[in-house]
Amino acid sequence: MANLNETDEWFDGIYQLEEDDPVLGGPAGIDNLAPRQLASRGRYQRIRNVSPWRADFIYPAGESYVSYGGQTWKSVGTSAGTQPGTDPAKWVRWGYTEAELGALLGDAVTVHEAKADPHPVYWNDPRGNAKIAAAIAALVNSSPAALDTLAELAAALGNDANFAATVTAALATKAPLASPALTGNPTAPTQAATDNSQRLANTAFVRSLFPLSLGTSGYIKLPGGLILQWVRNITGTANSSGDATIGITYPTTFPNLCCGTAFYPVNEATSNFGQRITGTAPGPSFVAINIGNAPAFGAVAVSGIILGF
Repeated sequence: MANLNETDEWFDGIYQLEEDDPVLGGPAGIDNLAPRQLASRGRYQRIRNVSPWRADFIYPAGESYVSYGGQTWKSVGTSAGTQPGTDPAKWVRWGYTEAELGALLGDAVTVHEAKADPHPVYWNDPRGNAKIAAAIAALVNSSPAALDTLAELAAALGNDANFAATVTAALATKAPLASPALTGNPTAPTQAATDNSQRLANTAFVRSLFPLSLGTSGYIKLPGGLILQWVRNITGTANSSGDATIGITYPTTFPNLCCGTAFYPVNEATSNFGQRITGTAPGPSFVAINIGNAPAFGAVAVSGIILGF
């Protein structure tokens, strides 16, 4: 009884016996074809992986790794029956045993692991420093000193993890630049009275253009210097003849000239008051009003307007 004939060969497929195949053994028999293919596959793999060296194998150059004598070897030349370690043209050492590594390294590994900084090249060496500096510079990317750390950036954002959502929500409450519809009591800076631009005008600005004093008696100063004044219910007492003179001091003095007055007697709506002024010239701050045809010793009153500049 003989063993199957193994070859250093890889078969992509394994033959399947068919129902009509004859029963035929032997080295070339059909019954031994599939086992022979499997055995050859195994030989092919063993030759090319680390497996015990065999004298009956032909090892191709540069593809075989074997264990022999407690060591690992690699084929550098085609070898048939040449024991590893006997011919450096056929076999070279490949790898080391644990004992060999221990002898080569000694306590180097233990010493290395015990160091506080076992890899100084990554920090103390100029090459390592340059790489670290380049990486930091790329990260900072010329940011200002107040914003070149993560802590500073977080502080600038108010330590708000939802900063974008917070800002978006805040912007939603702001008025648009185009045609804003403001509510409540919005304020704006008060411009100079001489301003002639498209700046906003608040009520204080408008009042500065029209100085006024509101009340029963008052005045308003219009642009250009014109001043309109008014008085109401300035009272006096008629004499026995029904005549009276009422002196009226204006709410404000005209800086230049009183242009004219218009008064009427409050108690005599039917009187033609314009004919009762008897040559009294109104001054810049005072006017005397003569009233006639009033009840003897009766109360009289006048109201009117004064115009000047």
